[in-house]
Amino acid sequence: MIIPTLAPLFRGPLEPFANSLTLAAAENVQPASDLLNHAILRNRIERLASFYDDGDRRAVASIWSKSHFSTLIPAALAANLLLELDLPVAINQVGVVSDERGCTKQIVLPHAGAPVSLDRAAQRFDAIFEAHVTPLIAALASVSGASPKAFWSNAGYAFDAVVRQARDFGAHADAINAGLALMSARSWAGRSNPLYRPLVDHSGGRRLRRVCCLRYRAPNVDYCKTCPLVPLS
Repeated sequence: MIIPTLAPLFRGPLEPFANSLTLAAAENVQPASDLLNHAILRNRIERLASFYDDGDRRAVASIWSKSHFSTLIPAALAANLLLELDLPVAINQVGVVSDERGCTKQIVLPHAGAPVSLDRAAQRFDAIFEAHVTPLIAALASVSGASPKAFWSNAGYAFDAVVRQARDFGAHADAINAGLALMSARSWAGRSNPLYRPLVDHSGGRRLRRVCCLRYRAPNVDYCKTCPLVPLS
């Protein structure tokens, strides 16, 4: 069920994300904070690995993270940038619904959010990144053995895509500039910024990831379309 206040977002390129977030009590919902339990998260990755011939767990974990971040980030970020809504997406506030592969297919919110506070402009993305993505990436890295940078590359790719399209969707310049500023800052909250320049410009107008997502290490999976390892032709 689409959250009514978010319904205006899901047109054109954002339409595929219409059911990513819900307020409805879904079947088989689990607290998202369970994903910070290494045994539970490892089980998700093992379930997904069975669909990839039990391939490299670093690659499988990266593929799992893409499913989770593509469920969370586009819809929550679009609400933030286009509707000025700060959604309650902290990992200890939401529930997750998984598919048969163990991948996240829906996130259940406790309420429909509150207006973004202009007094907290520098923290407008904290609910998404500080309170959800950061702890989850720490758990993913610990369970899989992959570098946190690979997972941040996946989160950054989703963030970059929405921020750079937000003007076409009618977002206010201040909101867009906040997203661009985050991706251009080398430091964030007093430490190295993991969202710094997730994609970089190359000749011919191509934009490629700075850090490989590792998915090519899974059996029968090709390089992604923004892979920095594929020679430019």
